[in-house]
Amino acid sequence: MLWEAPPITPSTALWLTAWAKLVCELVLLALLGRGVLALWFGAMAEPNPVCRWLIAVTRPALALGRWLSPRWVLPQHHGLVAFLLLAWCWLGLVALKLHWCRHGAEACA
Repeated sequence: MLWEAPPITPSTALWLTAWAKLVCELVLLALLGRGVLALWFGAMAEPNPVCRWLIAVTRPALALGRWLSPRWVLPQHHGLVAFLLLAWCWLGLVALKLHWCRHGAEACA
């Protein structure tokens, strides 16, 4: 083999887990903010630059929720599906972060 990847240490795994958790939290908060703006302003929120940014950030999560949900799920519920999927991913990442902290990551001290 020309090149072998170095082994992943607990500190590296903790760092990667923390970054994945951060991305998950940002998208969760963007979905929550988009829902609040939709409830508060309705269709008038679309031209708002903040709403356009939230739409751009949440578009991949909504596409994943749309792709994973069965056909009988109504399109207006795809945001809820995406939110719940991201919430489960966040819980899994929290558990993984706790695992790495218990198993010798120096960054937890």
